[in-house]
Amino acid sequence: MADTPVVCLLGPRQSGKTTLAQQLAPDRAFLSLDEHNYYQTAGADPDGFVASLPEAVTLDEAQVRDAQELARLLELLALRSAELLNTRNLANSLGLHRATVDHYIAVLERLFLVRRLLAWHRNPAKRLVKTPKIHLLDSGLAATLADLTATDWLHYRDRMGHLLESFVVQQLMAQATWTEPDLRFWHYRDKDQVEVDVVLTRGHKTWGIEVKAASATGRPLRRGFRVWGAALHRPRPPPIGRRAHTRRAAERIVGAVGRV
Repeated sequence: MADTPVVCLLGPRQSGKTTLAQQLAPDRAFLSLDEHNYYQTAGADPDGFVASLPEAVTLDEAQVRDAQELARLLELLALRSAELLNTRNLANSLGLHRATVDHYIAVLERLFLVRRLLAWHRNPAKRLVKTPKIHLLDSGLAATLADLTATDWLHYRDRMGHLLESFVVQQLMAQATWTEPDLRFWHYRDKDQVEVDVVLTRGHKTWGIEVKAASATGRPLRRGFRVWGAALHRPRPPPIGRRAHTRRAAERIVGAVGRV
């Protein structure tokens, strides 16, 4: 705290973070974002709020005001993992304000419970405004909240397929942090709802991954890559792995999910 411009003190609730910060720097100005006026000002004009702060200040982050609301949202997100994020629909389903849902999702992201997967577009500027997907990072937690068990694998293929997709996305991103840190991750979906589950980019190079709970590829998968290939302005669709390779990869992934 003596030589670093910004220090973030993280920990579980009621573990003494605020007390520790105040004891370490008792002479610093202290502002709690639980104070309504500070919270409203910071939300309406973040740049102006930061500019008005003294040179040395401790900010106490706003707490979740209703843990039950957050739990209900997390359960609903588990049921909608690997789907497009529609905060308005989530808010309506839970009877909450949209701003509250946005705030809770941001909290869940900081807790590494959910991740927004931004939409890929050939035009980088449009990637910022297209609808992201939402993924629960812990597939075991997602299965528990969605009331899914290993025996549901054959009977609820659609729901288990979403769970598998979220699992693969998280594993790919986790592996990339130490093997290919320059990789960036997206999803692709066009106006006709043709999609590719995961798009990876590194510089001008682009790859696509489609997650299927099956041992063989089919027309829907090939169509997704064909449409995405056209969006890439490639004369031919990207190549698809051979059936044997696809099956072995699927068996390894299914086995990993079974051990979660």
